[in-house]
Amino acid sequence: MYVDFDYDCLESVDRHIADNGTCYFSKEPDDHCRMSGKGLYFSNALMITPPGHPFFDCVIKHLQSATFVYTGNKMRDVLRSTGPIMLTSLYETFKDKHTIDFFLPELVSPWTKNEVQSLQ
Repeated sequence: MYVDFDYDCLESVDRHIADNGTCYFSKEPDDHCRMSGKGLYFSNALMITPPGHPFFDCVIKHLQSATFVYTGNKMRDVLRSTGPIMLTSLYETFKDKHTIDFFLPELVSPWTKNEVQSLQ
């Protein structure tokens, strides 16, 4: 299980951790999906996976073998190398999508990037 440090869980995720057949990820808000041109856009803020799940094995193998070209745009480089763009791209080619489930963005990331920036 991975959770960003700036997140609070308001209810237990035990049942998701105990589910040995399914990976759970958070989904980015719809505005982020539209900005990325994707119908589904992963968030890497919350990830729950049973040991040895094929999708997470795919993620680990990708991270071990990928060569990254850094552009100097820190945000874009993170999104591409270890973040939502990388996860979403791997998911698009993953065969067993039925073994992955998503938490609705309203439950995990209720604010868009622009809404958060307007609060600062």
